[in-house]
Amino acid sequence: MKDMVPKGTGNSRFLRSSIAADITHEELVALLRSGKFPVDFAGLNSVGIQVQGSAYNKANVLPDNLCSILGIATNSEPKDAFNALQSKLNAVNARFVIGTYIGNGTKSVNTQEIHLGFKPDFVAVYANEAYINRPILFCTRFLDVVDNRAIADSGTGIKSAMKITDYGFYVSDTESYRFTDNSRKYGYFAVRSV
Repeated sequence: MKDMVPKGTGNSRFLRSSIAADITHEELVALLRSGKFPVDFAGLNSVGIQVQGSAYNKANVLPDNLCSILGIATNSEPKDAFNALQSKLNAVNARFVIGTYIGNGTKSVNTQEIHLGFKPDFVAVYANEAYINRPILFCTRFLDVVDNRAIADSGTGIKSAMKITDYGFYVSDTESYRFTDNSRKYGYFAVRSV
């Protein structure tokens, strides 16, 4: 939006009136209270406008097509549009979960389940600390693993290093990659179903 910029001063202290010179204070107050006080706006800022300000109207503030996109009535106020947009952003944010877990694996136990409280559509797990072997595992509800090379057991076959469960996902160590090392920090990114 642009503000209007007058060419002159636009100072409203210079309004003119045609009231009689001998008017009493009581008569003046009565005219003001009744809405009959005579004011002459002619001549105020007579040089005109240098820059026309943006119109503040429905067409450029909250047009009907924007109302349709936001799912609000066409007679909505701008505040309703902001509330609808915030609701949509909250819904998008609720679909994505980012977190970390600390590995608790040992030589005898090398599977760890991460509880999210929902069955994700997609999960990616990565090592959060710097070390040489840092693969990323991807898993979806429809495929056990996306990148088999990340979970291959040195030519002995494929071992599932990650699987989605009804309440989150689990990770298992393979001969080549470890995702449950004791006290090691791992990160994950999960996508919740719509």
